[in-house]
Amino acid sequence: MKLKRKIGFLLMVVTLLLCTITPVFAAGADCTAVSSPICMLANVSDAITVFLIVDTNNAVVNAYYCGYPGITTNGTIEIKLQKKFLFWWTDVNNGQPNNTWTDTFTGYDGSVSHSLRLSQTGEYRALVTYTVYGSGGETDVIPVTMYDTY
Repeated sequence: MKLKRKIGFLLMVVTLLLCTITPVFAAGADCTAVSSPICMLANVSDAITVFLIVDTNNAVVNAYYCGYPGITTNGTIEIKLQKKFLFWWTDVNNGQPNNTWTDTFTGYDGSVSHSLRLSQTGEYRALVTYTVYGSGGETDVIPVTMYDTY
């Protein structure tokens, strides 16, 4: 379990380092992934999500986006945890309205980490939605779904 935590931390560090390097993008590329080397979204240059269940029953979600200085103005990261019950996904109660963590940022980047102690074993998923605004064009909405089991 400590290895998962180290890998998650290393992914966040690598993303932060990559964000500081000015990437070269092909304008007008058809985007299928945020980190695609030929993809340019209107207001986001990179986004990364890490979802791990560590220490046996502690779910951790790290989310980060990086925009463009002078273009990206603000953004929101929404995170929801769900547990699989038979064939359906049900929200995990995190004590927030609609069982969703909502974090708002000003400037061209935002980073957040949330954790929650899980009461049951099973299959879990994290639903993360990045909404990033700026003068680069239309608002970027990036949905991410990640899975883990304990």
